[in-house]
Amino acid sequence: MRRPFIRRMQRGSLNLIPASRREKARQSYLRQERFARRIGLPLVTFVVGLAFLSILATAMTMLILEGINQGWFLVPTRSSGL
Repeated sequence: MRRPFIRRMQRGSLNLIPASRREKARQSYLRQERFARRIGLPLVTFVVGLAFLSILATAMTMLILEGINQGWFLVPTRSSGL
């Protein structure tokens, strides 16, 4: 969520634009905001989820490889001496 200060600064920046182009700039700003909310937020959510899954898969792989190295998955075999 954006901070109110940033919002005020963005809206105030429209006053720096000449009056003849101000309305068009405002419409462009609103169009960009709508795009960011429609596409950007779900995209960020997806990418963060993907990064989390990648970290989880890496950790699980490391745990399995460490288990193999430590012999956690060895199946005892019948000794040939019995």
